[in-house]
Amino acid sequence: MKVKVKVDIDTSKLLAAPGVVKATLHESLHDIGDDLVRASSGAAPHDTGYLDTKGWNKEVSASTTGGYAEVSYYAVNDGFNYALKMHEGSYNLGPGSLQKPGGIGMSGTRYPVGPKYLERPLLGEQAAYTNHINTHLAAALKALD
Repeated sequence: MKVKVKVDIDTSKLLAAPGVVKATLHESLHDIGDDLVRASSGAAPHDTGYLDTKGWNKEVSASTTGGYAEVSYYAVNDGFNYALKMHEGSYNLGPGSLQKPGGIGMSGTRYPVGPKYLERPLLGEQAAYTNHINTHLAAALKALD
């Protein structure tokens, strides 16, 4: 005895999946990059305002297999790397810095003004960022069902 079963599979959704993954990842990486800029610039020391308002750069790249969001700070005056000194150095906060409330990350955590203004929010928000990306990717893939 012989039984033959025919199965038809709609592969159109499978073909769309890589594009959906890439677009969703790109959007999610922009979200976390924007959040890291917001939280870190809020935690950056304030003297002239350049470092916390104009001294940052955000770059995002996504593919179907991964991606990144990169935030950097650059503030050099007469060869002195102010951004690096304020991130890595030890110093007393001036009046402008003392008046800032700090930065708030995606998780709701507040990061006070001071050294490691970029590193502290990045490490502190790592779980929130991972969750944000995973939640958005899961929703996008579920929408393909």
